[in-house]
Amino acid sequence: MYSNKADKKNGIIYGQTGKLKNYKSSHKYPGKIRRVKYHDREQDSVFIFIPNNFDLEASEICLLYKNRWEVELFKWKATS
Repeated sequence: MYSNKADKKNGIIYGQTGKLKNYKSSHKYPGKIRRVKYHDREQDSVFIFIPNNFDLEASEICLLYKNRWEVELFKWKATS
């Protein structure tokens, strides 16, 4: 895994790009993978995301996941 510059003031602990090394896994998925580790100060929680988008900044990836989670919570509350 190769680390990209982290934006710690925005909660990004690291952004990494790499390839799977395990023989079986690397044959099933030979492409690059991306991993972003994020600390959410509001919840005091750490999240690790494995997105397939290499064009967006790590902070944008985290914001997308956060917004998606809020949609899921809204759907859950609406059906309860």
